[in-house]
Amino acid sequence: RGVIVDPKTQYPKACNAMETLLVNKAVADQVLPMIAEALPDSTLKCCGSSLEILRNSGVGSRASEAVETDYKTEWGDLTFCIKVVDDLEQAIDHMRTFGSSHTDAIVTTDTHAADRFTSAVDSAGVYVNASTRFADGFRYGFGAEVGISTGKMHARGPVGLEGLLSYKYQVFGNGHTVGGETPTVLNHQEIDKVSSASDIRAVLDPGARAELPAARRILVKVGSGVVTRSEGGGVALARLATLVEQLAHLVQSGREVVLVSSGGVAAGKRVIADPNPHHVNKFASSSSLPIPSVPIPQLDPRVTLREEDQAEVKRWASATGQSKLMALYDHLFGVYDTNVAQLLISIPDLQFAHSRKATCRTIEGLMSQGIIPIVNENDAICTDRTDGDGSIDPNELPITDNDSIAAAIAVELKCDLVVLLSEVDGVYADPKNPVPMSILTAADLEEGGIVFGAKSGAGRGGMESKVLASRYMMKHGVKSVIANGILTRTTRTILDVVQGKNVGTLFV
Repeated sequence: RGVIVDPKTQYPKACNAMETLLVNKAVADQVLPMIAEALPDSTLKCCGSSLEILRNSGVGSRASEAVETDYKTEWGDLTFCIKVVDDLEQAIDHMRTFGSSHTDAIVTTDTHAADRFTSAVDSAGVYVNASTRFADGFRYGFGAEVGISTGKMHARGPVGLEGLLSYKYQVFGNGHTVGGETPTVLNHQEIDKVSSASDIRAVLDPGARAELPAARRILVKVGSGVVTRSEGGGVALARLATLVEQLAHLVQSGREVVLVSSGGVAAGKRVIADPNPHHVNKFASSSSLPIPSVPIPQLDPRVTLREEDQAEVKRWASATGQSKLMALYDHLFGVYDTNVAQLLISIPDLQFAHSRKATCRTIEGLMSQGIIPIVNENDAICTDRTDGDGSIDPNELPITDNDSIAAAIAVELKCDLVVLLSEVDGVYADPKNPVPMSILTAADLEEGGIVFGAKSGAGRGGMESKVLASRYMMKHGVKSVIANGILTRTTRTILDVVQGKNVGTLFV
């Protein structure tokens, strides 16, 4: 309520005062009488629906029906307009038609709606659960305000890149007001990685990530899109080296680390020929024969692959690529005096409790020796799918790829933290608005509203698979973070997550 009362009463003549209140019809019957009572000195200009609600509730004596020009009026006093809207999109359309592009605010508990609002409303300031009275140069930390602009171009004369840039201020609050009984005390400081409505949770309640620096047993999963440069493009060496450096750092700081790594198939595709007989003999030239060499008759290939045999080619690629990928891991970890071991796991190994526990005992034994177990699905072996013994509900966690393999192992090992590295910064409420959510809770997942984009072309998983795995781990008490694994030499995503920084999407 304060977010509505404050911008109307704290200084009604200001340019950041509230002039129009839009109310979703789903809550209008409850909200409108409360607002009318909270603003007893205000004159209300109402649409037909809001006028009827106020009169039926007995607080409509100060209300009259609004005309179209009222919605464009800056009142300069305690008067304001009220309009009932069907949904958020209708509210946004109203702002685009009648608004001044100065400052607009939304009051909501729905982070998806808040993110949609901040991206779709093209105003100089877009606020979430905070009074519009904060739209002030002094409160932004600029010193004394000398003016305000709702335009976008501000450069004159020859214009470089900086002259083409403008600003949009996003303000996130939790009922914060300028005046009232609990006025906000300003404390200007840098806040790391706040880019969506859900990020404000991490700022206001840092406790969600406070335990991550103490995580002792950590599982990191990297997908094919992270390990390889592109589909069929080979291993991303610099990216892999940065990953290895961080994992070795964790081990040498006393932590136990499991690496679940995709990429074997993608790495092997550079070796396995296309299903074309002319490609099978591509290395059969005198320059590639052993020296000294003995000329022998060249034979044609015995078998010609059909296009429908791609599943077989994938298994060959897996068998070939696994050895190359593992040799690379062994060499890179060796630079940091860190030993590794390989475990190729078939899905039935995890669908039965006995074999799953035996597998995890091996992993625990390796970790106790300071060795990093590197786990991957055994794609070279074709196994029949099974529902297992019921110890893992296939409806809750269908084990189909390395994301679900990581989840099954993490829960069995009782990991303190799981980091799922993807090609994006985290989970987006809408792929068209690539702003990652900082925190996802069980309640958020039950509400739905997350839209999944296309998966990587290099692997079988995708964001939907990672969210499903994280949901399963969340239910069993294992914290997980989905974060960007496209690492550069200066990017330390894994270490940043372990330090408790606001990186990626945390599932708690």
